This record gives sequence, structure tokens and C-alpha cells, in this order.
Amino acid sequence: MLIGGFVLGLLAAIVSMSGKSHTAKKPPRVRVDPPILAKASTTPDAAAVKAAEAPEARLRRLDDLKAQGLLSEQEHGDQRRAIISLL
Repeated sequence: MLIGGFVLGLLAAIVSMSGKSHTAKKPPRVRVDPPILAKASTTPDAAAVKAAEAPEARLRRLDDLKAQGLLSEQEHGDQRRAIISLL
């Protein structure tokens, strides 16, 4: 009788533990900090780099791209006018 009660208690403990391990747990909450704008503003974007480049160098690069066949006559003319209009 004593052994039967012990076995029954052990079985009850195992069943109660196994029921808890199969319950769905919520994922932990993760805090995401907002992006820091100061870091982003220190990195120059493509427009800032183009503006800082000398117009003569931009025109030479444009001519090189046309000579390589990477720009059409229309694209070359449009870009050339845009660069000259900024002078």
C-alpha cells in the first residue's frame, strides 16, 4: 500500500510537470531603440557627394560614361545640361 501511494504520487507529479512544459509561452518582450539621427546625418548621401564634386570632374566622368557606351546621347545631354545649370 505504501509503495502504491508513492507510485501514484510520483505519477501525479510527472503528469503535472509534463502539462506545464507543453504550454505555449509568450516570447520575451524586446525593446528596440529608435534610430539615432546624429549617426545617419554624419554619413554623406549620394547627392551630397555629387554636389561636392567639381563640375569639371563630373563632366569628364559623364563623357567617359558616354564613350564607354553606358549612356545614350539623350542621357548624356540631359545630365550635361543639369551639371552646367548648377554653375
